[in-house]
Amino acid sequence: MRLTHPPAPAQPGSRTTPPQPTLGLPPAFCAFYSLLQAGYQAYAALHVDPATAEDLVADTFGHLATHWPTVVARPNPTSHAWQLLTARLTILTNQRPRPTATSLQDDSVLFHHVLHYPPTTIASLTGQEPATITALLAAAQRQRTPGSTAAAL
Repeated sequence: MRLTHPPAPAQPGSRTTPPQPTLGLPPAFCAFYSLLQAGYQAYAALHVDPATAEDLVADTFGHLATHWPTVVARPNPTSHAWQLLTARLTILTNQRPRPTATSLQDDSVLFHHVLHYPPTTIASLTGQEPATITALLAAAQRQRTPGSTAAAL
């Protein structure tokens, strides 16, 4: 199932038009889509061309819509959606899978330093706690800072 949607706004969480209501999707899914789609689109476009990113995000949400009852039964549907998107992107770009903690930190750095999203938005997009994202960003900064303990090792 492929969802159709309008071009995404620059920032996630802003009002976007949800998937076409004629698809008969649950309102909760439409809200989920509206909150995540723009951020996922921006993230994917950092790795692949915009058209491919749009297709990847649409296909990911199509999968989520198809399996919506199972998705919402999970303890953290947003984390599941994020893992699905990043796993599909890893396959699409022929990258080697990274350990979860490393990939979340790298992704948080991209969101924060390249896309300029605040930690609370990054947490909302990845299904993590804001404190986790803040800690990952702080650790990444320490690793990049000359003279830090991590840089000296």
